[in-house]
Amino acid sequence: MKFKDLLDLPDISESDRVIDCIDLKERLPSTPTDVIEQFYSDHGKNPDYQDDYQHIDISNLIWEKVSFSAERLSIASIK
Repeated sequence: MKFKDLLDLPDISESDRVIDCIDLKERLPSTPTDVIEQFYSDHGKNPDYQDDYQHIDISNLIWEKVSFSAERLSIASIK
């Protein structure tokens, strides 16, 4: 499943553009719940996110939980 395929999934309600988490968990069983709830469900139908991520195959991503100290996170930057 590519990120753009999230556009085809049903919304929770007609006034929302939020994807049902239960449906996402069934389609992406190896995806962490936090990612499903906080990213795919909330932002999967957002045009800006679709522009950036539409071609990524999200069903083949490998997720790994890591821990970092607050100090290490505070000095993180994007280059």
